Amino acid sequence: DLFGDEGLVAAAASTLARTPAAQRTPLCGALFATLEGRAAMVEGDLDRALAAVQGFEAPLRALAAAKHAKGGAARLLLADQRATRIDLILSCSARLKDRALAELATSEAKAALEGLDSDFEPLAWGRLACLRGAALVHLGDLDGEIARIAEGVEAITDAGQVSLDHSPMDWARAQALLGAALQTMGEATASERVFEQAVSAYDRATQILKVQPALALRANVANNRALCLARCAELTADLAVLDAAELAFKAELAEVRGARDPASWAVAQMNLARLYEARVDITGRDDGRLARAGVALAAAFDIFSELGLRSLTDLAAQGLQRLQRAPAV
Repeated sequence: DLFGDEGLVAAAASTLARTPAAQRTPLCGALFATLEGRAAMVEGDLDRALAAVQGFEAPLRALAAAKHAKGGAARLLLADQRATRIDLILSCSARLKDRALAELATSEAKAALEGLDSDFEPLAWGRLACLRGAALVHLGDLDGEIARIAEGVEAITDAGQVSLDHSPMDWARAQALLGAALQTMGEATASERVFEQAVSAYDRATQILKVQPALALRANVANNRALCLARCAELTADLAVLDAAELAFKAELAEVRGARDPASWAVAQMNLARLYEARVDITGRDDGRLARAGVALAAAFDIFSELGLRSLTDLAAQGLQRLQRAPAV
């Protein structure tokens, strides 16, 4: 989860597989569903991912029964596995643009929060509250309802305040999620101020994440922060803001080695290309940046294709097509 290491995912699956089927506990079943869902999302196999969502149901029922018998520890275990399932549902909904799945994630997060106390179980409560907020933001984005997006932003903000004193990493995740929620609101409202607030949230997350450069979340935060700066520049035609965004991406490219983390490197290339396009759109002049954007997108496309990341491959292809259609300036 922390480092995006597929080798560790495979090792976890291999370890679980050694347990005979007749001896597998409900936790084993939930972990099998987790690993199956993760592998399916990496491969872009959404039918398999949705089957993994269903695979959680029996283990969660058994864990819920154990919760009534055993109390505290079992309750936290149940909350953790519920959160994993909700996260998978949200990922599927985002890929499919499926409103029913977004509603399911919202209702399951609300139900999972019942019976938890933020004073006594702050991390479990905070994680589920963040997921409920993310589900509300996604649902609001699908429906075009800014009020619902704002409700999600408020839920994530409250969750982040709870986790601050208990787990720096959970707090960093909450700040990253808050940044993403504000970014969605910024797109919905075309508000420079909201994009600036998103940048501030990403900056707070970076203060924790920079201690460990290899964290998968760090690359996502750096990329999204730079994209928010780019949107600020587009909305205000402020090239100084765009310069800062370009520098942020180039710094990330220098730090993230393509051989070690090709996906993050390719995402940074794709987003840097978007900044090049933004500058040409704002100034109406091409000083060679569109050619550089093409090189960056082509490199990203090749890597995404090799890794089998279909959605990202499609995004890179769309970028290349957009450049081909761009009028000469």
